Amino acid sequence: MNVVQGQVQQAKEGAFGTLTVMITGTTSEIDKALAFFNEKEVVMEVIHRGE
Repeated sequence: MNVVQGQVQQAKEGAFGTLTVMITGTTSEIDKALAFFNEKEVVMEVIHRGE
């Protein structure tokens, strides 16, 4: 996984922001990474999946 861009802002409620990453690997490895983020309740948007 490579971090492409990130931005964090501080608010009274805590920190929040965005992180753009590039995930590479086999289909199985990518699926496992996406499942991990889902388990952690990370909101994601897949921009492109190069299959």
